[in-house]
Amino acid sequence: MASDPAAWRGVHPLSVLVNFVPRIYALLRSAWPVVLMVLYGGRRSEGLAGAVSLVFVFGLPFLASVVHALTLRYRVAEGRLEIRSGLVNRQARAIALERIQNVERVQNVFQRASGLVEVRVETASGAEVEGLLSAISVDDADRLVAALSRDSAVPPADAPAPEVVARYGLVDLVWAGAVDPRLGALSMLLAVVVELQPGFGGALMQRSSPALGVAVVGAALSGGWLLGIAAAVVRYQGFTLSRTERSLLAVHGLLTRRRTELRRTKVQQLVWTEPLLARLFGLGTLAIETAAAREEGSGTERAVATVPYVEPGQVGALVAEALPGVVDPATVALSPPDPRALPRTVIVSVAGAAVLTALATWFAYPWGLVVGLSCCPQRP
Repeated sequence: MASDPAAWRGVHPLSVLVNFVPRIYALLRSAWPVVLMVLYGGRRSEGLAGAVSLVFVFGLPFLASVVHALTLRYRVAEGRLEIRSGLVNRQARAIALERIQNVERVQNVFQRASGLVEVRVETASGAEVEGLLSAISVDDADRLVAALSRDSAVPPADAPAPEVVARYGLVDLVWAGAVDPRLGALSMLLAVVVELQPGFGGALMQRSSPALGVAVVGAALSGGWLLGIAAAVVRYQGFTLSRTERSLLAVHGLLTRRRTELRRTKVQQLVWTEPLLARLFGLGTLAIETAAAREEGSGTERAVATVPYVEPGQVGALVAEALPGVVDPATVALSPPDPRALPRTVIVSVAGAAVLTALATWFAYPWGLVVGLSCCPQRP
């Protein structure tokens, strides 16, 4: 295959199969009531209706994958990335290289097994990925990223190796998951599930001793901690933050491998976060953000690269890598807020936590009191 980035290229033929399963998952996640109604709802015959149901659940995602593979074409020419796609509804996009905020390479389980990769090119023009190429070969992805980064297709072998700035092993990720601020809410959810189980929760409250109740709460808390640790390990396994001449590279992930490239000239802000539990151990997280935003399952997200485990002494070095010339925020003398801000913040935080704790305690006594631990007011 020619290496000229100006030549039109397509996705790999295996993308039909690689994209098929994720499309089915997306369909079931967004329209599962409709799928259940089609498969099991109402009166239906064994023949035609069953065939229509199978076409709806499996045929449409497969057809979308075939159309994607046959129609998507891309190239880098005249200082812009051009992407064409669509069969009935044709779409053409031209993205100026200087407008690109970040480039992300993603490999889920199926893509890693087939040796393919998904490339996401993001700008600041909207809350979605403007350039999405799924799935192309690793060699094509390397050439494309090189062309987007240097305005010419420099072979990756000729480029200098990135310099590692931060690397975190399994022990670091266990600590990051153990101090996750969402553990209190997750533990409360587990306790409520136990409480609301038919024939179990009510009987437990009526017959159990206080010691057994404490044991159940302890089990819920332990389960929350273990799930938080497991989530951190799965998401950030093998995390490394490296730098090149123009960019920062964040690589992480156990099942889904992500490689995010942020141009340092496009970094908008750095967010240093110290939740209460993490602050007790002298830890925090650092989010490196650009102007790009995307719609995820929890809403619009702006944090592009998150360093999950940072000690206060490391903040200055990481800040200097992301925004050269910016001093360590821990050494900056900050002006105090207006004296009236503290009472107002405390009142609002305590009132919100009290209302939530009261409601949770009313519906799930006594385990609702755990909510108070997860809703402790943060430092203003």
